Amino acid sequence: MKLTFRHGVRPDDSKKFSKDSSLERIPLPDELILSLTQGFGAPSTLVRKVGDKVKRGEIIAESSGPLGNYIYSPADGEIVEERTITLPTSIKTGAVVIKTDNPGKILNDSDYIKLPSPGSILDTIKLAGIVGVGGAGFPTHVKFDIPEGKKVEFLIINAVECEPFLTVDYRLLKEKALECIKGGLAVAEALSIPTIYLALEDNKTDTLPLIAEAINSLNTSVKIEVKCTKTKYPQGDEKHLVATLTGREVPSGKLPIDVGCVVSNLGTCYAIYEAITFAKPLIERIVTISGDGIKTPKNVIAPLGTKVKDLVAFAGGWSRDKGPEKMIAGGPMMGFAFFDENTPIIKTTLSLTFMNNPYKGEESPCASCGRCAAACPMFLQPTRMYKLIKNEKYKEAVDMNLMDCRECGCCQFVCPANIKLVQYFKLGKRLGREKK
Repeated sequence: MKLTFRHGVRPDDSKKFSKDSSLERIPLPDELILSLTQGFGAPSTLVRKVGDKVKRGEIIAESSGPLGNYIYSPADGEIVEERTITLPTSIKTGAVVIKTDNPGKILNDSDYIKLPSPGSILDTIKLAGIVGVGGAGFPTHVKFDIPEGKKVEFLIINAVECEPFLTVDYRLLKEKALECIKGGLAVAEALSIPTIYLALEDNKTDTLPLIAEAINSLNTSVKIEVKCTKTKYPQGDEKHLVATLTGREVPSGKLPIDVGCVVSNLGTCYAIYEAITFAKPLIERIVTISGDGIKTPKNVIAPLGTKVKDLVAFAGGWSRDKGPEKMIAGGPMMGFAFFDENTPIIKTTLSLTFMNNPYKGEESPCASCGRCAAACPMFLQPTRMYKLIKNEKYKEAVDMNLMDCRECGCCQFVCPANIKLVQYFKLGKRLGREKK
């Protein structure tokens, strides 16, 4: 029996669009828009100004607060403007516009200013500006800073990639498995974590021989096991992944560290590998460009700050003259719709999904059918919470464990009334916190 969890949904994984597209580096755009918000914490503090010449890998902004992160220039060029931009998450943030030198050049992977050599692996991760590139954007050095009295038994490398259309982790397993495992192993050895689980869904089993070859080439006392889970959404959610692999349930309001686990995305482990091996800051990332709205879906290595329109052009442009009906930063289950092709990618931009026919239909009244409750992997009552929030009873919704909602979209996916449940739950959480 394959590893899995209760409830959840099984959307078409839509990996066929881009899974066979090898990693490909985009030629350097003539302009980059570098957001000062690149993760979970507060915006970073700008330390350069308009008119400054910058080098690839040179610091642009410093960490602001305990959950901030450092930001480095992705290319040689000149800062020509400061502006305010709106990210697909609706967050307004400052940004700098960099006019690049040598546009059209394919950047040399070793051509950047190297990081200084700090004392510990956590210092290296922090200084490199590494955050969870799987989408959450939580500072990685904070996640690995184990509180006193806590013991970590398992490092889980999350390569599940359950969101439809995304193939970043799949391509990393196909092309960079050894490097990713080395990144996770370096952390495990430094923090004395005895066991690593590398988790992937069973729609990626063709990568297993490559993973086995990588593991067998390593000389380490850390136990490394591959765990193949059933393909089901949202298996990649860290709480479900911990429960599936270890049998340990993360309590409400707690984190995996509270049950002896730390979870890190595969791409984050690759960024750690580059930081500790080559002193390379996080200045670029892999982005899946996919969907029926794009001519040639690809998996692209792109500098941070690359505009969506440049990535679209690199992927051959739109599949039809009028463009797609919907542009999504991320996948259709948890991604954010946006409209501006000048939107830049940031450290947490996993994919850009372009869909020609995304709509399920108009919203109709809730019939209390219970399908949402049957799908919810957190065993919540979405229909009851939705009605409470709609009637502005936010405290009552919070009392029904609204804060445990993972915003995965399973309820919305199965809703025959096409109610935008996740939007209501996000609103209810925000207003519920304010009321509290």
